[in-house]
Amino acid sequence: MSEELATDARTDSERRGITIGILIVALLCLFLFFVWRHYGVPGSGAHPAAESTQ
Repeated sequence: MSEELATDARTDSERRGITIGILIVALLCLFLFFVWRHYGVPGSGAHPAAESTQ
């Protein structure tokens, strides 16, 4: 029982760390997505316009 209490006391800081890590990864993915959209990296979106001009 004492071991369970010790692990429960640590879970708050661990959960907080995991939550912060997930938020950082999500923000990084959003940032990269918006940079990719802004600079227009050639991809599947460029093909329909190229095919319609031919």
